[in-house]
Amino acid sequence: MKKLLTLFLAVLSLLSFSQSRKDIGAQFVRTLFVDKNAEKAHSFFDASVAGEIKAADLTMVTEQLQGQLGTFKSIIEINNEKDYYYYYSEFEKSKLDIQITFGSGDKMIGFFLVPHKTFDQPDEKNALKIKSDEIELNGTLLVPEQDNKKKLVIFVHGSGANDRDETLGENKPFKDIAEELFKSGIATYRYDKRNYSHPETVNDKSTVEQETINDAVNAAEYFKNNENFKGYQIIILGHSQGAYLMPKIAERAKVAKYIFMAGNARPLQEVLIDQLEYLHKIDSSKIPTETIDAIKKQVSFFTIRQI
Repeated sequence: MKKLLTLFLAVLSLLSFSQSRKDIGAQFVRTLFVDKNAEKAHSFFDASVAGEIKAADLTMVTEQLQGQLGTFKSIIEINNEKDYYYYYSEFEKSKLDIQITFGSGDKMIGFFLVPHKTFDQPDEKNALKIKSDEIELNGTLLVPEQDNKKKLVIFVHGSGANDRDETLGENKPFKDIAEELFKSGIATYRYDKRNYSHPETVNDKSTVEQETINDAVNAAEYFKNNENFKGYQIIILGHSQGAYLMPKIAERAKVAKYIFMAGNARPLQEVLIDQLEYLHKIDSSKIPTETIDAIKKQVSFFTIRQI
């Protein structure tokens, strides 16, 4: 019996340890707004912020919300973007998102009440994973059933950790273009960039081949060798950094056509300085003069080394 009890406690501990962030956040919401146990809710925070957010502050928040929004009723849905989780919640008089940010160790480092943010539901019907080196590219394949022009466009992102839609705020340019092409009888494939879906595979020493080029080439090879796309014109569309790297992609991915969207025609270091100076004019507190001067020195050294 003693051994059985020990095993049970070990399994219970394992289950508790493997609790997902989604569940942890939901438990926090219920602890704070249903149980109204501010002390226990405070234990969900990371030590780095626990000193700044006190249990008394949490009690005050719940009391103020109850006065403004009424009694908490339920969590309607849960969405997330990386470390940000949104608990769309219904109160007696209104609905809003409880935004929770997680840090390392699945501890909370942020807690905000924000207007509801709409999330697109995953398109499981058109989902397609493509093997690329050591990972799988998570993507969306749209193939028109009628008026199919036997053309397929593969999207290659700009700089940064972009999802398959190249989402920026409320804008989803890749999704918009793909859906319009679909209406015109043209198939498309767009995938999450690896530093978005598999950030552990990219670091400060990674090259553009590892970050962008290899995945674009592997996606093209997949469709070139797929019997279902025999006779298709394969086209690669690159935006910003994707367009800048298109000549390198074209060296390896021998496809029918290449589309350049807003690719820089000047060396990247020149573009970087222009962008920083532009941002400095908008808000000098975020991009101070010292930062620009330091980058200019690095660019100058880089240019001299090239010569």
